[in-house]
Amino acid sequence: MTVLNNFSKEIYTDNILLWSAHDNYSIYFKKDGTLFAYLEVEGDFAKQMKEFSKLDVNSRWQKYMNRFFVKEDKSILGPEIEMLEEVFHLD
Repeated sequence: MTVLNNFSKEIYTDNILLWSAHDNYSIYFKKDGTLFAYLEVEGDFAKQMKEFSKLDVNSRWQKYMNRFFVKEDKSILGPEIEMLEEVFHLD
C-alpha cells in the first residue's frame, strides 16, 4: 500500500489541525485489499466530525480515499461510519 502510505504522509503532515481532534487513528490493510480504519475521539464525536469535515485537508483526504470504500450510499463522500460498542477493554 505504498500509494496510500505516501499520500497519507503528504496530506496529514500538511495540516496539524488534524491531530487536535483525533487521539488515535490507524488504517490497517489486509492482503485481500480490505482497509479497516480505527479512530478514537475524545468528547462529542458528531461535533468534532462536523468541524473536521470543514477542513480542506479532510476534503482532499476523503476524495482520495473514496475509491477504496465499499458503501451502500454512494452519494456520501468518504466512508460510511459504523459506531461499535466496546464489549471488552484491557490496558
